[in-house]
Amino acid sequence: MKRQNLAICCAALLLLTTGCSSQPSSTSSGSSSSSSSEEAQQPNPMVSYETPDFTEVAGFSLSNLPERDDVTLDQCWLIDETVAQLDFLFEEELEGTLRVAKGEDQDISGIPNLEFESDSIQDYDGVQVRIQESAGGPALATWNRYGYTFSLYLEQTQMGLLGGVLPSFVSIEVTPVLVEDPAPTEEETALAQVSDSAAYDPQTNTISFTTPDQLPEGKLLSLKVSGTVALDSQNTQEFTAFTQESEQCSWQAATPYTHQLGEQPLKSCQIQVGLVSQPGEEPETPVTIYLAGDGSKTVA
Repeated sequence: MKRQNLAICCAALLLLTTGCSSQPSSTSSGSSSSSSSEEAQQPNPMVSYETPDFTEVAGFSLSNLPERDDVTLDQCWLIDETVAQLDFLFEEELEGTLRVAKGEDQDISGIPNLEFESDSIQDYDGVQVRIQESAGGPALATWNRYGYTFSLYLEQTQMGLLGGVLPSFVSIEVTPVLVEDPAPTEEETALAQVSDSAAYDPQTNTISFTTPDQLPEGKLLSLKVSGTVALDSQNTQEFTAFTQESEQCSWQAATPYTHQLGEQPLKSCQIQVGLVSQPGEEPETPVTIYLAGDGSKTVA
């Protein structure tokens, strides 16, 4: 059939590799045991799906498909585990291909070196759609939405067909898989406890922080406090605090520490915190906490 040939041609043009799915049906046109060894070595890069739900492999699904008497969903595919392809029949005789992939402004149409008579940009409910077409010939519409690229290709069109169906296609929704953030490591948790607790109080001119509840096995807390105070409107003086604890990594767990600066107000303070195996080492991934004289804090 014509649409089978179109699918095979598109696959050949992309030169992609087969994606895997837990529920795809076979894309092979024949399932007899006489399949050649060459076919086994070069599997079809297009995997057929019963519905446009590609979450297990590509991480998204498509919904709100066109509900029109003149538009029929014929086949769903996933190409190279990343590009969704939906084949449609228009007015029961014209064929069209919708493709969707994560990322914007990608060339996913699979229609290279094709020239069109016209090229324009049209607005569909706030979505800018580029429309390239030739009278009675091929037409291509491309747009970005939800952080995805969409392309709709019709090998042959009739007067007003593309413009008439485009609103239904631009309205198609993408539902991505929501990936939960991984649980923080023991090191991240320990450093975050110091970062979250570190503060400077301009009213009492005091720097404070609390050490972590626990550290990863075999690790010591490396923490250094330094900064500058204002002697007067023009002069400053550098300072360090907790010198012994810093040199020996002898911090007590889950303990609040404070450093009172006396009468000289703070200009700036840096608290570098990380984990080491023994005193004197430099931490591999330190976190620096910046405290300003107005009490603001920045973590880098």
